[in-house]
Amino acid sequence: MRFLVSALGIGLTLHGMPAHARETRRLAPSSQWIVDYADDSCRLGRRFGEGAREVTLIMDQFEPGDTFKVTLVGRQLMPRDRKLVMRWAPEEEQTVGVVSGTTGDLPTVFFESTMRISAVWDAKEFARALAEQGSVHIVPPIGEAREKAVAFAEFRKLAGFDLVLETGPMNAAFDALRRCSWDMVAGWGLNVEQQKRLTRKASPTRSPSTWFDYRDYPGKMLQGGFQAIVNFRVLVDDLVCRSAMKRARFEPALDADGRPVPSYWRQTVNYRIG
Repeated sequence: MRFLVSALGIGLTLHGMPAHARETRRLAPSSQWIVDYADDSCRLGRRFGEGAREVTLIMDQFEPGDTFKVTLVGRQLMPRDRKLVMRWAPEEEQTVGVVSGTTGDLPTVFFESTMRISAVWDAKEFARALAEQGSVHIVPPIGEAREKAVAFAEFRKLAGFDLVLETGPMNAAFDALRRCSWDMVAGWGLNVEQQKRLTRKASPTRSPSTWFDYRDYPGKMLQGGFQAIVNFRVLVDDLVCRSAMKRARFEPALDADGRPVPSYWRQTVNYRIG
């Protein structure tokens, strides 16, 4: 299914931008937001600019909440670094790892890990979560007000220029993405209302970094020189999960009454050579 989300805040005039030595390319939207539903992920996408300067911003979500994976597709994208600096203005800057590739014949920048529009929690939200839970098992949400305050997405060190995508307020788009994600959870056979009221999410008892080593790199991928970013959850029965479950142990999720309930846990594995 595909759902269109009304475009908001188009044609913004940007003020207070920091000075850069490099050229800054600002692109206005050239399409509406589109949400694509899939069995294991939800995708929010929109095109910016036209012609040779067109860039598609893609955000993939693999579980409900505020986190998502970013992908940029466009002919002008040729990052010189494996790290970029980005921000969802007016939020703070975030340094993110990236991998370059192609989508068809178009240069593509894949962000290695999930992100939120804000890298830090609001101090009051953090204190309230700590007081209510004793420890922060459930990350406080970003909230509609901060999503609505977004004016643009800025990507620095992208190439010989900085890129600004005039997204406008993101609250309606993110709300549509989260609705898709909760529908996905229902498709996994889990009780959505129960999952929304968890007092503790399922969590590993030891660091996931201990679950994988070089011997888990698929032989055919290694021989072919292929690299990959794999997103997985423990409900999926694939090669990554078999490797994980040989070594993984979990604390169960707890419902609103503190009782263990079925749930899920999601993580990303980066298969990289060198």
